[in-house]
Amino acid sequence: DYLKKWTIPQIKNLQISVTKPVIFTLRRWSQGGRFEGHENDRLKGLVALANLAPEFIDVEFDVEQDFLEKLHQSHPNIKLISSYHDFFGTPENLEALIKKVDRPHCKVLKIVTMARSGLDSLRMIKFVKKQTAVRNFVGHAMGEDGEPSRILGAQFGNYFTYASLPNGGGKRDENPPMPGIMSLKELAEDYRVKALDSNTGIFALIGDPVSQSVGTQFHNNSFRAEFIYQNLAIQN
Repeated sequence: DYLKKWTIPQIKNLQISVTKPVIFTLRRWSQGGRFEGHENDRLKGLVALANLAPEFIDVEFDVEQDFLEKLHQSHPNIKLISSYHDFFGTPENLEALIKKVDRPHCKVLKIVTMARSGLDSLRMIKFVKKQTAVRNFVGHAMGEDGEPSRILGAQFGNYFTYASLPNGGGKRDENPPMPGIMSLKELAEDYRVKALDSNTGIFALIGDPVSQSVGTQFHNNSFRAEFIYQNLAIQN
Protein backbone atom coordinates (compact mmCIF):
# COMPACT_ATOMS: atom_id res chain seq x y z
CA ASP A 1 0.00 0.00 0.00
CA TYR A 2 2.76 2.45 0.94
CA LEU A 3 5.67 1.69 -1.39
CA LYS A 4 6.32 4.82 -3.44
CA LYS A 5 9.14 3.42 -5.57
CA TRP A 6 9.43 -0.20 -6.54
CA THR A 7 10.31 -2.47 -9.45
CA ILE A 8 9.09 -5.92 -10.40
CA PRO A 9 12.56 -7.48 -9.79
CA GLN A 10 12.60 -5.96 -6.29
CA ILE A 11 9.14 -7.34 -5.53
CA LYS A 12 10.12 -10.74 -6.94
CA ASN A 13 13.18 -10.89 -4.67
CA LEU A 14 11.00 -9.98 -1.69
CA GLN A 15 8.48 -12.65 -2.65
CA ILE A 16 11.20 -15.30 -2.88
CA SER A 17 12.42 -14.45 0.62
CA VAL A 18 8.98 -14.99 2.18
CA THR A 19 7.86 -18.48 3.16
CA LYS A 20 4.24 -17.55 3.92
CA PRO A 21 1.40 -16.90 1.44
CA VAL A 22 1.73 -13.43 -0.09
CA ILE A 23 -0.90 -10.78 -0.83
CA PHE A 24 -0.05 -8.18 -3.48
CA THR A 25 -1.92 -4.91 -3.69
CA LEU A 26 -1.40 -1.60 -5.48
CA ARG A 27 -3.70 0.74 -3.61
CA ARG A 28 -4.84 4.12 -4.91
CA TRP A 29 -5.12 7.19 -2.67
CA SER A 30 -8.91 7.11 -2.28
CA GLN A 31 -8.70 3.66 -0.74
CA GLY A 32 -5.76 4.36 1.55
CA GLY A 33 -2.75 3.68 -0.67
CA ARG A 34 -0.15 5.98 -2.14
CA PHE A 35 -0.26 5.20 -5.85
CA GLU A 36 -0.33 8.58 -7.57
CA GLY A 37 -0.31 7.59 -11.24
CA HIS A 38 -3.08 7.15 -13.80
CA GLU A 39 -5.61 4.39 -13.16
CA ASN A 40 -4.58 2.56 -16.33
CA ASP A 41 -0.98 2.50 -15.11
CA ARG A 42 -2.13 1.14 -11.75
CA LEU A 43 -4.04 -1.68 -13.40
CA LYS A 44 -1.02 -2.50 -15.56
CA GLY A 45 1.00 -2.65 -12.36
CA LEU A 46 -1.47 -5.12 -10.86
CA VAL A 47 -1.15 -7.32 -13.95
CA ALA A 48 2.64 -7.22 -13.63
CA LEU A 49 2.33 -8.26 -9.99
CA ALA A 50 -0.08 -11.05 -10.96
CA ASN A 51 2.55 -12.40 -13.36
CA LEU A 52 4.65 -13.19 -10.27
CA ALA A 53 1.92 -15.68 -9.26
CA PRO A 54 1.24 -14.65 -5.65
CA GLU A 55 -1.35 -16.54 -3.62
CA PHE A 56 -3.58 -13.45 -3.36
CA ILE A 57 -4.13 -10.12 -5.10
CA ASP A 58 -6.19 -7.45 -3.36
CA VAL A 59 -8.25 -5.25 -5.70
CA GLU A 60 -10.64 -2.39 -4.95
CA PHE A 61 -14.34 -3.28 -4.87
CA ASP A 62 -15.11 -0.84 -7.70
CA VAL A 63 -12.45 -1.92 -10.19
CA GLU A 64 -13.74 -2.33 -13.76
CA GLN A 65 -15.46 -5.63 -14.45
CA ASP A 66 -13.50 -6.17 -17.68
CA PHE A 67 -10.28 -5.97 -15.72
CA LEU A 68 -11.48 -8.56 -13.18
CA GLU A 69 -12.51 -10.91 -15.98
CA LYS A 70 -9.16 -10.67 -17.76
CA LEU A 71 -7.18 -10.99 -14.53
CA HIS A 72 -9.09 -14.11 -13.53
CA GLN A 73 -8.81 -15.70 -16.97
CA SER A 74 -5.07 -15.13 -17.21
CA HIS A 75 -4.35 -16.09 -13.57
CA PRO A 76 -7.09 -18.51 -12.45
CA ASN A 77 -5.05 -19.84 -9.51
CA ILE A 78 -4.67 -16.46 -7.81
CA LYS A 79 -7.29 -15.78 -5.15
CA LEU A 80 -8.71 -12.30 -5.69
CA ILE A 81 -9.69 -10.18 -2.68
CA SER A 82 -12.38 -7.53 -3.22
CA SER A 83 -11.80 -4.80 -0.64
CA TYR A 84 -13.56 -1.66 0.57
CA HIS A 85 -12.17 1.03 2.90
CA ASP A 86 -14.04 3.86 4.61
CA PHE A 87 -11.74 6.20 6.56
CA PHE A 88 -14.53 8.41 7.87
CA GLY A 89 -17.03 6.10 9.54
CA THR A 90 -18.88 2.80 9.57
CA PRO A 91 -21.91 2.76 7.24
CA GLU A 92 -25.21 2.00 8.91
CA ASN A 93 -26.22 -0.52 6.26
CA LEU A 94 -23.37 -3.01 6.05
CA GLU A 95 -25.69 -5.51 4.38
CA ALA A 96 -26.12 -3.20 1.40
CA LEU A 97 -22.38 -2.62 1.27
CA ILE A 98 -21.51 -6.29 1.08
CA LYS A 99 -23.54 -6.55 -2.13
CA LYS A 100 -21.27 -3.95 -3.74
CA VAL A 101 -18.12 -5.65 -2.51
CA ASP A 102 -19.23 -9.10 -3.68
CA ARG A 103 -17.63 -9.15 -7.15
CA PRO A 104 -17.37 -12.05 -9.62
CA HIS A 105 -14.22 -14.20 -9.34
CA CYS A 106 -13.28 -12.73 -5.94
CA LYS A 107 -12.69 -15.50 -3.39
CA VAL A 108 -12.40 -13.21 -0.37
CA LEU A 109 -14.41 -10.11 0.52
CA LYS A 110 -12.97 -7.44 2.81
CA ILE A 111 -14.61 -4.42 4.46
CA VAL A 112 -12.57 -2.03 6.62
CA THR A 113 -14.25 1.01 8.19
CA MET A 114 -13.49 3.68 10.78
CA ALA A 115 -15.03 3.14 14.21
CA ARG A 116 -16.36 6.37 15.69
CA SER A 117 -17.47 4.58 18.84
CA GLY A 118 -17.34 1.21 20.53
CA LEU A 119 -20.75 0.49 19.04
CA ASP A 120 -19.28 0.63 15.54
CA SER A 121 -16.75 -1.98 16.59
CA LEU A 122 -19.50 -4.20 18.00
CA ARG A 123 -21.51 -3.85 14.80
CA MET A 124 -18.50 -4.92 12.78
CA ILE A 125 -17.89 -7.93 15.04
CA LYS A 126 -21.52 -9.00 14.67
CA PHE A 127 -21.28 -8.51 10.90
CA VAL A 128 -18.09 -10.60 10.73
CA LYS A 129 -19.77 -13.45 12.57
CA LYS A 130 -22.69 -13.42 10.12
CA GLN A 131 -20.61 -13.14 6.96
CA THR A 132 -17.98 -15.73 7.84
CA ALA A 133 -20.74 -18.29 8.22
CA VAL A 134 -21.43 -18.11 4.46
CA ARG A 135 -18.24 -16.83 2.76
CA ASN A 136 -14.54 -16.03 3.08
CA PHE A 137 -14.69 -12.63 4.74
CA VAL A 138 -12.47 -10.10 6.49
CA GLY A 139 -13.96 -7.27 8.55
CA HIS A 140 -12.07 -4.76 10.66
CA ALA A 141 -12.84 -1.38 12.21
CA MET A 142 -10.01 1.16 12.31
CA GLY A 143 -9.18 3.56 15.11
CA GLU A 144 -8.78 2.99 18.84
CA ASP A 145 -12.49 2.20 19.18
CA GLY A 146 -12.11 -0.44 16.49
CA GLU A 147 -9.38 -2.48 18.17
CA PRO A 148 -11.81 -5.05 19.66
CA SER A 149 -12.92 -5.93 16.12
CA ARG A 150 -9.36 -6.91 15.19
CA ILE A 151 -9.05 -9.15 18.24
CA LEU A 152 -12.49 -10.74 18.27
CA GLY A 153 -12.71 -10.87 14.49
CA ALA A 154 -10.21 -13.70 14.70
CA GLN A 155 -12.49 -15.55 17.11
CA PHE A 156 -15.56 -15.11 14.93
CA GLY A 157 -14.03 -16.37 11.72
CA ASN A 158 -12.15 -13.59 9.91
CA TYR A 159 -10.32 -15.14 6.97
CA PHE A 160 -7.18 -13.35 8.17
CA THR A 161 -6.27 -10.50 10.51
CA TYR A 162 -4.12 -7.51 9.59
CA ALA A 163 -1.28 -6.50 11.91
CA SER A 164 1.78 -4.28 11.69
CA LEU A 165 5.47 -4.96 12.21
CA PRO A 166 6.66 -1.98 14.28
CA ASN A 167 10.18 -0.69 13.95
CA GLY A 168 12.45 -2.00 16.68
CA GLY A 169 10.22 -5.00 17.44
CA GLY A 170 8.09 -3.23 20.03
CA LYS A 171 4.52 -4.16 20.75
CA ARG A 172 2.98 -0.90 19.57
CA ASP A 173 3.87 1.03 16.43
CA GLU A 174 4.00 4.77 17.07
CA ASN A 175 3.18 5.44 13.41
CA PRO A 176 0.99 2.53 12.28
CA PRO A 177 0.14 2.23 8.56
CA MET A 178 -3.56 2.35 9.48
CA PRO A 179 -5.14 4.10 12.48
CA GLY A 180 -5.67 1.61 15.27
CA ILE A 181 -3.89 -1.28 13.61
CA MET A 182 -2.23 -3.48 16.22
CA SER A 183 1.17 -5.08 16.04
CA LEU A 184 1.70 -8.76 15.32
CA LYS A 185 3.46 -9.17 18.66
CA GLU A 186 0.59 -7.50 20.51
CA LEU A 187 -2.08 -9.68 18.90
CA ALA A 188 -0.08 -12.87 19.33
CA GLU A 189 1.23 -12.36 22.88
CA ASP A 190 -1.27 -10.14 24.68
CA TYR A 191 -4.45 -11.38 23.03
CA ARG A 192 -3.32 -14.78 21.68
CA VAL A 193 -5.52 -14.50 18.60
CA LYS A 194 -4.26 -17.81 17.18
CA ALA A 195 -5.71 -19.62 20.21
CA LEU A 196 -9.14 -17.97 20.11
CA ASP A 197 -12.12 -20.13 19.20
CA SER A 198 -15.87 -20.28 19.77
CA ASN A 199 -15.32 -21.57 23.34
CA THR A 200 -13.09 -18.70 24.42
CA GLY A 201 -14.58 -16.53 27.14
CA ILE A 202 -14.76 -12.80 26.39
CA PHE A 203 -14.08 -10.16 29.03
CA ALA A 204 -13.97 -6.42 28.47
CA LEU A 205 -12.39 -3.61 30.46
CA ILE A 206 -14.40 -0.40 30.23
CA GLY A 207 -12.69 2.91 30.89
CA ASP A 208 -11.66 6.25 29.44
CA PRO A 209 -8.94 6.43 28.25
CA VAL A 210 -8.86 2.63 28.39
CA SER A 211 -5.79 2.46 26.15
CA GLN A 212 -3.61 3.63 29.03
CA SER A 213 -4.67 0.76 31.28
CA VAL A 214 -2.29 -2.13 32.02
CA GLY A 215 -5.31 -4.35 32.64
CA THR A 216 -4.55 -6.36 29.51
CA GLN A 217 -1.34 -7.73 30.97
CA PHE A 218 -2.70 -8.09 34.51
CA HIS A 219 -5.96 -9.87 33.68
CA ASN A 220 -4.58 -12.08 30.91
CA ASN A 221 -1.78 -13.26 33.19
CA SER A 222 -4.38 -14.04 35.86
CA PHE A 223 -6.55 -15.95 33.39
CA ARG A 224 -3.51 -17.88 32.15
CA ALA A 225 -2.49 -18.83 35.69
CA GLU A 226 -6.05 -19.95 36.51
CA PHE A 227 -6.18 -22.04 33.33
CA ILE A 228 -2.90 -23.77 34.20
CA TYR A 229 -4.08 -24.39 37.78
CA GLN A 230 -7.34 -25.94 36.64
CA ASN A 231 -5.59 -28.22 34.14
CA LEU A 232 -3.15 -29.39 36.81
CA ALA A 233 -6.06 -30.05 39.18
CA ILE A 234 -7.82 -32.14 36.54
CA GLN A 235 -4.65 -34.14 35.77
CA ASN A 236 -4.12 -34.87 39.46
